[in-house]
Formats: sequence, C-alpha cells, structure tokens
Amino acid sequence: EKILNQRSNEKFKVLNLAMNAYSLSNEINSYVNLAFHLKPEFVIAHSGANDITSGLSMPHKFKELGLNYHKWVEKRWLTRLYHTRESSIYIPQLQRDKSVVYDYVRNKGVPEFVVFESGLDILIERYWRNFKKFQTIVNSNQGKLIIGIQPINLDMERNSKFPIYFTAPNRDEVLKVWENLYADLCERALNANHLCFDKMGEFEFEDFVHTKDTGSLKIAEIYANKILGN
Repeated sequence: EKILNQRSNEKFKVLNLAMNAYSLSNEINSYVNLAFHLKPEFVIAHSGANDITSGLSMPHKFKELGLNYHKWVEKRWLTRLYHTRESSIYIPQLQRDKSVVYDYVRNKGVPEFVVFESGLDILIERYWRNFKKFQTIVNSNQGKLIIGIQPINLDMERNSKFPIYFTAPNRDEVLKVWENLYADLCERALNANHLCFDKMGEFEFEDFVHTKDTGSLKIAEIYANKILGN
C-alpha cells in the first residue's frame, strides 16, 4: 500500500486476506465471501506451494476438483475460531499401503499424512482451472486478477538438518516430485504472462516457502509495478 501510494497520484487501499496454509481454492473462497462486495480493482493470488504440498496428500477425487487444503487449516484455525476441544478428526487416509509416507511434524517422527500418486498428473492442470474460475469471478466484478507463483528454496529444505516438511527416508524422491510440479506450474504461469517469483532474482528465506522481510518487500515491489503497469 505504501509503495503504491508513493508512486502514484491515485489513492490505494490494500486489504490483506492472507492465511497460513491457504491454497487457491481457499483464496477464491476468501474473495467471494470477504471481498466481492468491495469490488476491488486488483486481486492478487500469491500461491502455488500450498497447492502442491497439500495436493500431494489429497485423494484422487479431491485432486480432480482442485480442492487442495491442508488439515492445519482445521487443526490450527477452526479450533481457535470455534473454541473446540477436538481437532484430530480428519478424512481417513486411503490406500496407505500404496502411498509414500512422510513426516509433516518437525522432529516428531509421526507420519501424519501420505502422498497419493493417483492424480498427480492432473494436479497442476486443476490448479490452472481454478485460476480460470477465479479470473472469471473477478472479471465479472469489474476487477483484474494478478497471479504470482510464490518463490521457493527447495534446496534449503533438502539440505537442512532439521527439515520442516519431508523427513522420511525417501524424502529426496518426494522433493523431486514436488520440484517437478512446481516447475510445471511456473512454466504455465510464465507462458500466460503471469508472475513466477523464482524467475525474478534471489530472495532471502526463513524456510523453503517463506521469505524474510527483505524478500517480502521485494515481492511487494514487483506486485506494485504490475498494478501500476495496468
């Protein structure tokens, strides 16, 4: 907001609806329920990593619908919002014997969910279909959707002595799948004249998906330039 107002004679107001663990389908929900009536001129969808990470564990039917969500959204947020005591009831994991297990809790050694290989081939296509849906909704509300594939530093996770996400013995295999999906997503974004931040210079990271303040400022600069260019 400060960058936009410093560089333009227009008056900008930025509403930040970011939430931990949100995927693109969550962002659509936030826009429709929290921002649609405000008719924002620009809508930024800054995502990608959560769709891939959460999408790895989604059963095929969820992948088909592009409904990639993280159970931390339930575990961490819904319990706070509704003051519930029980937060461990989730959709049962299917085909566990045929799935790649990895640990999602740092240093806990408990495999909380699995990778469903079925549907990985359509994961990125369904993300892009969700984007088209989102774009249609925003356009119908006299707005413009800007999509940016968030930057990552997978080597930071791969080389860490205390990895955040993937700590199983086959973690290199899982990270390679993750890396290939991200590359596909970035390629699609760039071909459609959208932003992929991994192709836009170096960023400083707190962990492999979260930038430090310097990185956040750089991202804000890039989005501001994109908005002012329109």
